[in-house]
Amino acid sequence: MEHIHDVLNQIAITSKINEKLKILDDNKDDELLKKIFYYTYNPYYHYYIKKIPKIRKHNGNIEFEKVFDLLDLLRLRKITGNKAREEVEKYLFDLSDKDAELFEKIIKKDLKIGVNKKLINKIWSGLIPEIPYMGAVSYDAKKIKKLFENYDIVYSQIKYDGMFCNLIIDFENKVIKTISRNGKELFLDRAFSEIFEKINEFEVDEIVITGELLVNNYDRYKANGLLNALKIINEKIINETLTQKDYNKFTKEYEFDPDILMNEIYMVAWDIIPYKEWITSKYEELYSDRLNMLEKITDKIKNIEFVEYKIVKNEEEARIHFKELINMGMEGTILKGNDIWKNGKPNYNVKQKIVMELDFVIVGLHYGNEGTAYEKYINRIEAISKDRKISAMIAGIDEKTMKKLTEEKDTLIGKVVTLECSGLSWVDGEAKAVLHPRFKEIRYDKDKNDANTYEECVEIEKSTTEYK
Repeated sequence: MEHIHDVLNQIAITSKINEKLKILDDNKDDELLKKIFYYTYNPYYHYYIKKIPKIRKHNGNIEFEKVFDLLDLLRLRKITGNKAREEVEKYLFDLSDKDAELFEKIIKKDLKIGVNKKLINKIWSGLIPEIPYMGAVSYDAKKIKKLFENYDIVYSQIKYDGMFCNLIIDFENKVIKTISRNGKELFLDRAFSEIFEKINEFEVDEIVITGELLVNNYDRYKANGLLNALKIINEKIINETLTQKDYNKFTKEYEFDPDILMNEIYMVAWDIIPYKEWITSKYEELYSDRLNMLEKITDKIKNIEFVEYKIVKNEEEARIHFKELINMGMEGTILKGNDIWKNGKPNYNVKQKIVMELDFVIVGLHYGNEGTAYEKYINRIEAISKDRKISAMIAGIDEKTMKKLTEEKDTLIGKVVTLECSGLSWVDGEAKAVLHPRFKEIRYDKDKNDANTYEECVEIEKSTTEYK
């Protein structure tokens, strides 16, 4: 192990990338070093230890390689909570001083030596996998025209705009994980615990279902807030750190027990990929075959719904389906050609959605929820049209802007804010609010008389939906 510590120290003390690469390349045949990097930077490996016990004395009674057995138990949640912390404490006590420090860094997923995934993969190609994600390109008339020229089957699917989720199902180890687009654990797997009761075996050991999470009886923005709150609660339950204060705060805000609300979570699923192909970022099966495979699972699981779609034969049918859904209050559609699954945004997946900008008057500022990272910052803006007929609660504000808004909070009421949205929300023939409002900018160059009126908002939406 002394050699491993020397190598890591050499990498840490140089700031030059080429020198770091040279040191790594000189030691690329060291399997233990390679394994340390893999367990530290693999985005799929999480160890669920938030607070690492402090040990003053280290005995050095065990070899470092033993820690990987414990790391496997932690990442697969074979042990959790107090039991997990006790085992970590025991290992820290039995390791040497240097080994214990390295073990802590692996758990925290940062060796503190100035390397990243890209650099590591230059030495060991593909060692650290990416979190793959197949998205869709923005609306483009030429791409849509080409879509119908190139594919006999084009699917028009509802875009719900819920919380994106990779649902990873490991049949061999009976483990379910809910992973975000960027690889962070969502801790919402309890919502899908009945999977193994309904499905005893599958063609592959491990699969990934992609889709979006929604909550019964909650609109998109309220649902996403609830899902984030449940994530925090469930993480504390796993780590056995949930306090009565945490529980009371949650039930006061959402009026239900967390377990009850977990039962209201469901997933709208639109794709399925074997895990081995998913981590390689490519699966050669056509979408029609993947949909057939997905439907077999969604028929058996009540809280995984098969995505609604319509096969459209031409641009006009796609446009009609889009308008039907917009009139129902949906965000839009995604057109998908019958092709393979791959990481990125292929031209055979095209978004159709309204994207329009409006200028509203700021009438209220709201801080982040208590107990969250943004509880001391303005993270939502309440705004209205010039004639006060249409309202919006604007979200989608980045951290830098939150801080700026908080600093300027005493001067913002009455100012004009530009929001981006997905159209208007209509009730009984009247536009009452905007759909999915997102922060664009504060218009310091405008005053409230420059804000959009009801009639202007309606005209802007009409011009946007009558796309060619």
